[in-house]
Amino acid sequence: MKVKMKNGSINTKTVELIKINNIYSLKLIDQTKLPHTLKYFTTSSYIQGITAIKEMIVRGAPAIGCTGVITLILGIQELVLNQEFSIPRILEIKKNIIEARPTAKDLESFVERFIAQINLNVINMEEYVKIANDLIGESENECMLIGQQSKHLISENMGILTHCNAGALATVDFGTALSPMRFANSENIKFKVFVNETRPRMQGLLTAWELYNEDIDFEYIVDNAAGFYMYLGKINLVIVGCDRVLKDGSVANKIGTLEKAVLAKAFGIPFYVAMPWSTFEPNLENASQIPIEYRNTKEIKTIGNCNNIVPDFYPTSNPAFDITPPEYITGFITKDGIIQDHELYDKFLKLNYKTS
Repeated sequence: MKVKMKNGSINTKTVELIKINNIYSLKLIDQTKLPHTLKYFTTSSYIQGITAIKEMIVRGAPAIGCTGVITLILGIQELVLNQEFSIPRILEIKKNIIEARPTAKDLESFVERFIAQINLNVINMEEYVKIANDLIGESENECMLIGQQSKHLISENMGILTHCNAGALATVDFGTALSPMRFANSENIKFKVFVNETRPRMQGLLTAWELYNEDIDFEYIVDNAAGFYMYLGKINLVIVGCDRVLKDGSVANKIGTLEKAVLAKAFGIPFYVAMPWSTFEPNLENASQIPIEYRNTKEIKTIGNCNNIVPDFYPTSNPAFDITPPEYITGFITKDGIIQDHELYDKFLKLNYKTS
């Protein structure tokens, strides 16, 4: 992704596996510092890698999936260095990583695919790293293809609504929902993106930061304003990302997505979900089986440095995700084109994709 600097701009990635003094490390853009400061989080500790996932230093389904794989490599590295290498210990670390964020399918998908491809009976860190980098590169390429497959949805002077952050920061690069916007912008199509703030973690600030750096026109709005802008006719298209998609087309995504989908249907506005195949869940039959993460209620009791905006004695709840039924979704944007909900499972089988 492009990031503006005082003396021009740089290109950077959200997630990287790097080597420092012959030790493999995880390098992340620290998203808790954005949009005010660009800082990187670097660690060679798998415990800190898990913490980065839990504390949302990294967030977004593909990004935490890639981070999970690198974190597992760090765990294997620690076992080797401490002469504690064993398959049971590796499987224990794998389990801890997957449990760090239970709703996002990509975390499980990436880690399980990595485990399936490596030979745990022969210690070979270079081979492990190659497999990890191949998976990370595959994810980055898939996001690029998602953008290329859907840039035609964006036309001149269109208003587009998005929710949460499904840009490069949520992936390795390009993003999912923001990928078609990047490609349309590169072809000089003029449009405006309406960015929901996305309480309580304010991921809309991350989307706005990406759009600013890519010179894409945007307007930052509170979550409650989306319906009003639809009523005014300023929004012509909605594109969101996803954290888990079931075989029937039900979508788990950041809390507030369902509301935007219902509003879009009421106003006759197309509502698309940008979906990497690693997010598809073919093994769950209905949405009630999706594990919904409930986060610390401190997140809704504070805004920035303002603490206790909600009295401690008020009962509160903080679900991080909601479920959007398929009848509210116009189509799923994949690297293989735009697919309807009833086509997802057959397409998945035909293409022989593996999510875990």
